[in-house]
Amino acid sequence: MKFILFLNEWYNFVEKNPKITVEIRTKSVLWKKFIKYKSLDNLILSWSLAPSDIIVQYEKKTPSLEARLNAISQLLKRDWKINLALDPLIYTGKPWKIIYKEFLEYLVTKIDINLINSITVGVFRIPINYLRRMKSFSNSPISFFPYETVEGVASYPKDLKEEMLNYVVLFLERYFNRDKIYIK
Repeated sequence: MKFILFLNEWYNFVEKNPKITVEIRTKSVLWKKFIKYKSLDNLILSWSLAPSDIIVQYEKKTPSLEARLNAISQLLKRDWKINLALDPLIYTGKPWKIIYKEFLEYLVTKIDINLINSITVGVFRIPINYLRRMKSFSNSPISFFPYETVEGVASYPKDLKEEMLNYVVLFLERYFNRDKIYIK
């Protein structure tokens, strides 16, 4: 119910203010809740996506990749503007390329990628103060990775970060306009 109130308020605001563009980022699979609304050019729905293995391990109690892609596909058929957020990319050790290759191949077979408005790609990053607190209550490999810190933000070492971003962007460029892929 809270989601519908939230959506309704934003929808009404955006509809009354056509010069403002709003992006609602979600992992929701409640696509049927959008049917009563018509798509608006200035309202963009953005789905956070990750490989199934990462969803199971790090995004507990969130919808599956398949369910998210189904929701996206249903709303694309109804002319909604959809963005994809492949952010954050999570380093999983040596098999990370295999995990992301399978994920990206699955992605481009399950939705019409040409109907997507834009795609953002970014690696895991976290304010160093929050990372310190996270280490005190989590023994996750994410908490204890040997990150580099730049301007108070911990992220993967530059070489790894560039390798991950390049790998994903080069794959996406085979199916999607590079001008609509944004790196964070």
